[in-house]
Amino acid sequence: MKILGTETAREPNHTAHAIELACELIRHLDHEAIFVRTIYEALEQAKQENFDYILIHHMDFNGVRALRKISPNSKYIGFSGNIFPGTSRNSIGYEFRERMLQDYNIVASPKDLVDKIKEIFEQKQPQ
Repeated sequence: MKILGTETAREPNHTAHAIELACELIRHLDHEAIFVRTIYEALEQAKQENFDYILIHHMDFNGVRALRKISPNSKYIGFSGNIFPGTSRNSIGYEFRERMLQDYNIVASPKDLVDKIKEIFEQKQPQ
């Protein structure tokens, strides 16, 4: 399995640590993971290689939409600190999570990012 992890920032910034650490974890699980710091680097990488999953630290919807045009067969994982656990309509972040699910295959909060990644790998294991 091959994963691209990126920020959607236009310039490198200090918030990249969660995605960078997730890519490191993925490499420790014996999968290929490439981390880039900007959306522009991600777009170039996606033009050159195919990825099973693209993990994005969500800033806005422009990044995921641009990547989908270049890499439509990849599955997209949107990560945001604005997503909170809970599924009730009254929970904090519910509307934002629902909006993200329109553009991403999987949406993760800081609390469940690692669990979401583990689930992906467990589904890909041969039975």
